[in-house]
Amino acid sequence: MTKKRFLGLLSAALGLVLFPRAGHALGQVQYVDSAPRSGSFALVENHRAAPIAVDAGDWPGVVRAAHDLQADVARITGRW
Repeated sequence: MTKKRFLGLLSAALGLVLFPRAGHALGQVQYVDSAPRSGSFALVENHRAAPIAVDAGDWPGVVRAAHDLQADVARITGRW
């Protein structure tokens, strides 16, 4: 995955987390939900945030984006 694609996907994911109602239109699949569903991925479960893994040797922007995402999840949910 290229740096540009990763950052684009990361931005889209953050947009869906921060603005869940804007993440889908009428008649379209909802990607962000506050209740568990089959096949879903929990950002926070049992009072713990999902781990975010990144190679320390990756591009500095990718490493920073991963750390920024971790901080954003912590700010929104209060969980690390």
